[in-house]
Amino acid sequence: MNKTILSKLINTPLMIAAGKLDAILSAKDIDVSLQGGMFKPNKAPQRIGVITVYGVLTHRSSGFDTFFGLSSYTQIRNTFRMAISDDSIDAILFDIDSPGGEASGVFDLVDEIYSARGKKPIYAIANESAYSAAYAIASSADKVFLSRTASVGSVGVIAVHVDQSGFDEQRGLKYTAIFSGDRKNDFSSHNPLSDEAIKTAQKSVNKTYDLFVQTVARNRSLSPKQVIDTQAGIFDGHDAIKSGLADDVLSWDQAIQTLSGGTITMSGSKNLKQDLTNLFKETSDEEVKLGLAQLGYIPKTDVPDTDKIKEEGKATGKNEAMTYAKEIIGLCDLAGMLKMSVSLIEKNVSIEDARRTILEAKAAESGKNEIISTVGATGTGEINPLIKDAMRRKEA
Repeated sequence: MNKTILSKLINTPLMIAAGKLDAILSAKDIDVSLQGGMFKPNKAPQRIGVITVYGVLTHRSSGFDTFFGLSSYTQIRNTFRMAISDDSIDAILFDIDSPGGEASGVFDLVDEIYSARGKKPIYAIANESAYSAAYAIASSADKVFLSRTASVGSVGVIAVHVDQSGFDEQRGLKYTAIFSGDRKNDFSSHNPLSDEAIKTAQKSVNKTYDLFVQTVARNRSLSPKQVIDTQAGIFDGHDAIKSGLADDVLSWDQAIQTLSGGTITMSGSKNLKQDLTNLFKETSDEEVKLGLAQLGYIPKTDVPDTDKIKEEGKATGKNEAMTYAKEIIGLCDLAGMLKMSVSLIEKNVSIEDARRTILEAKAAESGKNEIISTVGATGTGEINPLIKDAMRRKEA
């Protein structure tokens, strides 16, 4: 990282997780760039515009964002404006993995996102971190999600001054600043901070912190005290929800499926009956099948719908349809080939032809003429009709 950028970061109030500060100063652990785009899940009724917020955050783009692993508020704002005005995008999701960054510029961006609520659903997910300035952006969304291993928070402000006067002395260097205005040289890295300089820096940090607290409190419908009580801590999982900083624990895939309408979300098994009742009331048969499949229920298509057959038989005045279907199902059941009954009934195959088809299929399946059968619930209680028919054919 060049000295200009390093100096800017050092002398600017930062809204960044303290644990990441050393990484910034040494230009390590940074390898992500900002990208924006639209995610279109298959068969999803809602199209989601995804705006990525990765790496350390800066006010403006330096032209080397990708190299240094930076994201700028200017880039994020431009992508957001395109997404909010694009009629092909139904909802916006901020994909956030950032330790935070500069305080300068972030609050104007957050206010713009917050003001856009109601135009389109706006969501944010910590995937896997949304700290400090990055959390300020997340809080501006309607809902905030985080994965099981993710964390959010660090609602605080920090400023760091590097006093390298001792290092200068070891190198035999002595810097003499010539300036006008008593406070002009307050934050020079070649001199220790004066008491007045420390007071000035603390006042600036406190002012930014107050703004941060008020902004998060507004965005998350919390009291300022609730935000202050977090003490700039980092929270994960249900602790983040309990603190009021997040709304739900969802993985990236779960968030996409839920927000796009690609799945049915239930809070627990106790709601299953009600959810299924509502599903059947409000949707078509095909939608019900799709919904049940997404819940993990796969209907057994190899078992014929005898109730449906019964209703069709009554509607057409052909009660014999039930007798026919029952006999076909019984034959197939006895042969252990229940799945075949669906095809035979649909083709309206005669009883005799059905017996022959079942025998041939059974013989082909077993590779020999022996037939092993068990009398089922539809049997006569006498000699198995399937075996009886086979014996008749053998004698003939």
